[in-house]
Amino acid sequence: MASPDGAFAAPNETVSTLIGCQDPEGILDQADAYMMALRQSNSYRLDEGQLEIQDEAGRVRLVFIGLEPLPGAPARLEGTRWQLIGENATDNSMRVPTLTFLDVRLYEGTTACRAVQGSYQTSGKSIRFPSIGMSSDHSNCSTKAMRHEGQFTDDLSYSIEYSVYRHEDAKRLALRTSRGRTLTFESLPSEGNP
Repeated sequence: MASPDGAFAAPNETVSTLIGCQDPEGILDQADAYMMALRQSNSYRLDEGQLEIQDEAGRVRLVFIGLEPLPGAPARLEGTRWQLIGENATDNSMRVPTLTFLDVRLYEGTTACRAVQGSYQTSGKSIRFPSIGMSSDHSNCSTKAMRHEGQFTDDLSYSIEYSVYRHEDAKRLALRTSRGRTLTFESLPSEGNP
């Protein structure tokens, strides 16, 4: 926990899952080193958009870079349709992921190769996708499309913040994940009442 006077204390008891990630090699060692650096820290300093976590001797143990605020502001999503802007938007072998917000809690859409549906929740600028379900038939999905599908659904599940804004003559939706990724969607014409 951080205090206004620059003091910092990581919780004595940290919780982690029993299932460790094995890829890439050394990732568990990196996670252990990170937790150790947190536990050995006792102060912090904000400096030009960076958060520095320091140990008792004043040595910088960790550095975090602040994220730019999302453009725009939260807005009502129900009845809106969006298409992802990004790397697989130009690959003709895969569908471009879409999201349609049916009402104040349900959405549907597509991934690179299958349909997706579930629930979402918004509060202020926060957004969550607590349930994500997909059709079971993935027989026509290439390995590349499955990889993009996995990245897209992971990004949805880690989404924490959103905004809607104007870019040139079109509306855009930005979703930021807890992993620091930002997904940008462009508005699609409405298909009538959801």
